[in-house]
Amino acid sequence: MVMPSSTEHWQPGALEAHADSAVAYLDRVSATPWLRKVAECSVEACRLSPGQSVLEIGCGSGVFLPRLAAVVGPLGKVFGIDAAPALVDTARRRMAATTWVTVERADAYHLPYADNTFDVVHCERVLIHLDHPRRALREMARVVKPDGRIVAAEPDWGGLQLAASDPAAATTLLQGWLRGLAQPRLGLELYGYFAEAGFVDVAATPVATDLTDFAEVVGYGVNLEHAAAELEASGVMNLARSRAVLAEWSDASAAHRFFGYLAMIVVAGRVPR
Repeated sequence: MVMPSSTEHWQPGALEAHADSAVAYLDRVSATPWLRKVAECSVEACRLSPGQSVLEIGCGSGVFLPRLAAVVGPLGKVFGIDAAPALVDTARRRMAATTWVTVERADAYHLPYADNTFDVVHCERVLIHLDHPRRALREMARVVKPDGRIVAAEPDWGGLQLAASDPAAATTLLQGWLRGLAQPRLGLELYGYFAEAGFVDVAATPVATDLTDFAEVVGYGVNLEHAAAELEASGVMNLARSRAVLAEWSDASAAHRFFGYLAMIVVAGRVPR
C-alpha cells in the first residue's frame, strides 16, 4: 500500500482507529489509471495458470485479490494476508463468495505456511513499510515451490520529481518528507535485493505516471505541509521558503502547468529448482 498523510496510521495497532479512511484510501488509489497499469503488469509478471496457488502478502482491503482469483479459477487457491485486523475483515467480506480465496491475519516476517507451498507469491506497496524487507523476501522464498515465482511492486519515492522555480527548495522539501518513510527508495533497490536473495531470471519493469495536478500528489499521501513544518522546526529550511514552493505548485495546478512524475517498479524473479 502507498501511505496516506501519516505513517503511524499504517501500523497495525493504530490502524483500527482509522479503518474506514484506510479502506477508502486503498480503494481510491487502486482505481487510478497508474495503479491499474501496475496491477496489470504484476499479474502478467506472475505468469499464473488456472489451478495454481498464489499468496498475496499485504492484501489490505482485498483490492488485488479478485484479479488473482480470476486467473487461477475455482480449481486454484488464493491466500491473502495482512497484519491489520480491520483490513483482513474487509477483505474477507469482499471475497466471501469466492470460495477459493482465503484471507488471514499474519505478518510478512512469519508466514503461517509450510515450505514449498505456493506457485507464486506477490506483494505491492508492502516492503516499503518494513524495516527489514530482505527478511520478508527470504520468507517469501521459503514458501514458494522450487521454480516458483515472486513478484513485488514498489514505488521509488526517492525518484519523485516535481517541477519548481526553486529546485533546491523543492528537493529539500521532498527529502524532508522521505524521512518519514521506512524504505523510500525501495523501488530502485528492489532488483538488487532479488538478485541478492538468490532469485534467478530477475526482471524489472518501471511503470511511470505523469503528475499534472498537485492535488494528485497529495492524494497519494505526500504530506509536504507536515514536512515543511518539520524542516522549519529542525532549522533546515525557513518555513516561508517552503510555503512559497507549495503555493507555486498549487498555483501551477490551477493554471494547468504543474508537472511531475513518479515510478513504480515491478520486479519478478524465479526461485531456483
